[in-house]
Amino acid sequence: MKKIFTSLFIAITCFTMAYSQQNVTFSVDMSEYSGTVGQMYVSGTLNSWSGDGNPMTDMGNGIWEATIPLMDGFYEYKFTMDNWAIQETLGEGTPCTLTTDGFTNRTLNVAGADVSVGTVCWESCNSCGFVAADGDITFMVDMSEYTDPFTTVYFSGTPNNWSGDANPLTDMGNGMWEGTVNIPGGDHLFKFSLDNWAGQEFLAIGAPCTINNNGNADRNISVDGDATYGPYCFSSCYECGFVQDSVDITFQVNMEFETVDPAGVFIAGGGNFGNPGDFPMTNTSGNIWELTVKRPKGFASYYTITNGACPDYSCKENLTGLPCGDPGNFNDRFLMSVQSDTTLMHCFSQCTEDLSCVAPNPPVNVIFQVDMSQTTVLGPIYVTGAGLDNWCGTCLEMSDDDGDMIYRDTVELSSGTYEFKFNNGDWDGTENLDPADDAACTLTTGDFTNRIVTIGTEDVTLTPYCFEACEACVVNVQNPEYAPDWFSLQPTVTNSSTWISFNDNEQRLVSIYDTSGRLVYQADVAGNTQQHQINVEDFARGLYFVAVQSGNKLGTQKLMVK
Repeated sequence: MKKIFTSLFIAITCFTMAYSQQNVTFSVDMSEYSGTVGQMYVSGTLNSWSGDGNPMTDMGNGIWEATIPLMDGFYEYKFTMDNWAIQETLGEGTPCTLTTDGFTNRTLNVAGADVSVGTVCWESCNSCGFVAADGDITFMVDMSEYTDPFTTVYFSGTPNNWSGDANPLTDMGNGMWEGTVNIPGGDHLFKFSLDNWAGQEFLAIGAPCTINNNGNADRNISVDGDATYGPYCFSSCYECGFVQDSVDITFQVNMEFETVDPAGVFIAGGGNFGNPGDFPMTNTSGNIWELTVKRPKGFASYYTITNGACPDYSCKENLTGLPCGDPGNFNDRFLMSVQSDTTLMHCFSQCTEDLSCVAPNPPVNVIFQVDMSQTTVLGPIYVTGAGLDNWCGTCLEMSDDDGDMIYRDTVELSSGTYEFKFNNGDWDGTENLDPADDAACTLTTGDFTNRIVTIGTEDVTLTPYCFEACEACVVNVQNPEYAPDWFSLQPTVTNSSTWISFNDNEQRLVSIYDTSGRLVYQADVAGNTQQHQINVEDFARGLYFVAVQSGNKLGTQKLMVK
């Protein structure tokens, strides 16, 4: 249990760019939701997965709606309730979703015009009441261009739990194989496989007949009655012999303000461009590096630029907090569906749309601090992160020069947003930050939850956070007894008032802090008082920390003011 009760944050400097902004209307139908419907929100990469950043309006009859101005780009999102108390669970492979690192979210492309996504049912890509009919689906695949030996072609997918031999197809001659499978109504993923998975199709991510299923390109089909699928060529979205339309995609990057690694500059990531070093760019003139690739028309993908061929991606550009970096996908760039020859012009670690780069501000001194007073120190304490030491882990050692158990280190950084962590001893003692409990000071991408901070143009000393917490360690209490359950707070989400109920008869001090660490309320409560009401109507909307102290006993709880 984290012994914390107040939160201090650095003031951040926002950096904005001139991008096209459109109004996007989101709408969800809660009429088929069986529980009690609370306050609905849109949460996603559009607001760093905030649980209360974009509330929706109750339009009646179960419909909730919100119109949000968004920059052009690709977004992932979900509908959530009561600041992440409840969230949608969406099925992998459904046509309105993308699955990355085990997380399945809705997707949205915004490109030059206002968008209305239509009213969808909670946890569905369809409207409420929609019921897709089961169907006998006849699958046809042409093996005439497949040259390796095989015996039988099979249908393998979600309807048969990806079995390699449950649904064999029949050899119809001239390379054509055919079979009919009864499939439940709805959306399904599948592939054509060979001889109980001795062979299988390999389809390109972004191909028009596929869905990116956690890094795998699978075919998808929406079943609503009997239908025929194909004939398609094995490992293709087209008939055999079809000359597929292709496009040339040219990546250009200006490295004017970077010291280029001797290995060069590379395009990487996204499931289509391999690891750093696989797709090298050429230095065409001065600071400009370039790479042209040929891809199928309609190709789409995540990607990033790396300064060097680092296998751990430590040399990738830092787009954290910038509008062209997707926080739900490692802060990579996203290339929307390409329909014609395209040239993409970038500046390394910037969101420019041409090759005119912005000179970075002179670096400033940033003092990182961590309070180890409530943690057993296992060895040297380190700060590590993207842009600090490129996640070395044990390169930036911190020191406690005055014996106050607060370890410090000064790092020279340019203005921008950085992810980092503190390590206790070495990587084995790295902080374990919780995506929900520590959301106030962290960014979660896939399985990685790191601290995040934005640095401006002046020297700054960061807050001495408690190790593994977004808040300061307990202060002004000698040998505190941490008792989180000795009082209750109801409701914890309110716009009017909340009540504290006590479990003993001791004199107490009730304090409320906002996320900047500012004390906004304090009261002494007599020992014979079993309940204490707090009016929050004048509080600004946001997260607060309620601390109740009596002698050495301390308890804390969170309060959300709507």
